[in-house]
Amino acid sequence: MAKSDDPKRAILHNIADVLGVPVEQFYGGDPALKASAGEDDCLRLWRKIGSDKGRAQALKALQAIADEEAN
Repeated sequence: MAKSDDPKRAILHNIADVLGVPVEQFYGGDPALKASAGEDDCLRLWRKIGSDKGRAQALKALQAIADEEAN
């Protein structure tokens, strides 16, 4: 999925970059069909995490899931 000038997409791509996973891993099924819903869900949850510590924990958990699924 190409990066975009859309701020929401930019945030999602930044999260994917930090995790070292393709942004498509945030979506189930066909990413082209579910991109908006998947992005909105990820970003909504991300914005609810207000602290740096919480975001670090969330990234660590997502990284563990991504690593597990990659193996």
